[in-house]
Amino acid sequence: MSTSAAENQPGRPPIVINLSQAESLCQLGCTLREVAGHFKCSEDTIQRVIKTERDQTFSEFYAMHSAAGNVSLRRVQMQRALAGDAKLLIWLGKQRLDQVDKKEVDITSKGQGIGPAGVLAGMSLEEKKALLAKLQAGKEGQGNG
Repeated sequence: MSTSAAENQPGRPPIVINLSQAESLCQLGCTLREVAGHFKCSEDTIQRVIKTERDQTFSEFYAMHSAAGNVSLRRVQMQRALAGDAKLLIWLGKQRLDQVDKKEVDITSKGQGIGPAGVLAGMSLEEKKALLAKLQAGKEGQGNG
């Protein structure tokens, strides 16, 4: 009966980390915990392999490869926006061009919009008199406190 060299070595078999897969996971925005979970190993193992194989910290590795993922995402967003996706065009305008939604409110005395002039314009003469009496009664009640 012959045994292989791997069977004669004590301890756990080495975990193989495919760094191309790790790069792809980082492009998707996966965290260190998620990358370790994918490879069924500890976060320390991922960090050690990246340090040994690439001479980088996980943070450096992640920053480089997640940036590539961001570029791909922006490219697709821009393509969809330019193809006529109105919601995406609006969102990109707000994000990149500091565009905002403005809601204009007319508060002139013409009775349109909000404010005292707008509220009073929609009231009948009797309603205005009742409101005035109510306001005056409230002022008198405050003075007697």
